[in-house]
Amino acid sequence: MEQVDLAVIGAGPAGLSAALTAQAVGLSATVIDENPRPGGQIFRQMPEAFRVARPEALGHTFQKGQALLEKVSGAGIQLKLGTTVWGVFHPLTLALHRGDSTQSLRCRTLILATGAYDHTMPFPGWTLPGVMTLGGAQALVKGQRVLPGTRIVLAGSGPFLLPVAAQLLKGGARIVAILEATRPRSWLGKAGVLWKQWERFREAWEYMRPIAAARVPVRFGQTIVAARGDQALEEVTVASLDQEWRPVPGSEYALEADTACVGFGFSINTQLSRLCGCDHQYSPGYGGWVVSHDSWQRTSAQNVLVAGEATGIAGVDAAVAEGAIAGIGAALSLGLISEADARRRAAPHRKRLGRMRPFAEMLGELFAPREGLLDLITDETVVCRCEEVTAAEVRQAIDSGARDVNGVKSRARAGMGLCQGRVCGAIVAELVARGTGQPVEEVGVFSARPIAKPVSLAAIASME
Repeated sequence: MEQVDLAVIGAGPAGLSAALTAQAVGLSATVIDENPRPGGQIFRQMPEAFRVARPEALGHTFQKGQALLEKVSGAGIQLKLGTTVWGVFHPLTLALHRGDSTQSLRCRTLILATGAYDHTMPFPGWTLPGVMTLGGAQALVKGQRVLPGTRIVLAGSGPFLLPVAAQLLKGGARIVAILEATRPRSWLGKAGVLWKQWERFREAWEYMRPIAAARVPVRFGQTIVAARGDQALEEVTVASLDQEWRPVPGSEYALEADTACVGFGFSINTQLSRLCGCDHQYSPGYGGWVVSHDSWQRTSAQNVLVAGEATGIAGVDAAVAEGAIAGIGAALSLGLISEADARRRAAPHRKRLGRMRPFAEMLGELFAPREGLLDLITDETVVCRCEEVTAAEVRQAIDSGARDVNGVKSRARAGMGLCQGRVCGAIVAELVARGTGQPVEEVGVFSARPIAKPVSLAAIASME
């Protein structure tokens, strides 16, 4: 069994920043990620066979990512890429899967930088080929330079609509419309938080320029309520939304499209943090179940720290700052540096984080999905795609006595598929909350158990 001082799960901005900072204070780090190259979603790299002739054409976010990746490359940090963590066992032993084999890795301390994924909302026809998440479309364009379609509608809420639209346009896509569920008048009370967020304005301008140049219609207070097509997507039905985001009867109209990219913010990836036994708290504006932590990013689980989106959706700059603080916190926990030295090293990162968090909180308040979106889900709508469980089956489980998500899971199999509830978990929780009259935080989350990701029996049998 391999043993290391520090293991970092996640090679995105938070994980790489944590490893770099920990290495700088004398703690050797091993970073584990299931992708073939480091960077995460925001700094996603193209395959090694691709070459970038003009990096500046890919925007300042790409260049920022390249700068971080170059630092990692020169720091001698061990990277275990293409490697899935499918279990965490006591004492801090990780079960890793790569290729056809499984191995164990024991660490003295662990930093979870597991990120987040698109928060989706089902609607009739959302399982048709051609309907995908915003993040899925972005991964195709950024990672493979492949367009998901030729006539595209983007729908959802939040700033993520803009970079995805800009990247699709730069790739040659035709965007029929961008549908933002909120309305500009709801933003007016947040002007004070926007003050001095010049970097955010710069990013927004970078994304808005190609959208404006292509004359893409941006329609507020609207979303997709249905998708139609024989074998694949052919058109979407759009409707206006009221203040609670319920579709307004009689406002529907159709748009021809072969691709619909949909996303209502992000859900935090908490499966491994729950396997570690970390405490969580519910914060819908920050992405759902947030991993609780102290000022050094230490969780309630001994020698387990957390950084990045797992502490609440706040963007890349906050993730980098939190990663650095976690790296310092890991060294402090192991007694490699003094409290005074740790405070000195963390001070500039805390200052940056202090500027980012209020902005992230404001975005969460503005763009978090509202309960009215549940009205899109008809009885026939598939909720759990892996097990093909419909909303009617979820509601029947509630009517038969299920009071939480695991009660629905045991009665209707929702959450038992390959994704282990990552896609349907938040949706089932909201349906249970509505059906039972409880707050969402009271209906719980699907139980986290090994095997967290699909692994063959042969691979488990080969475990070292």
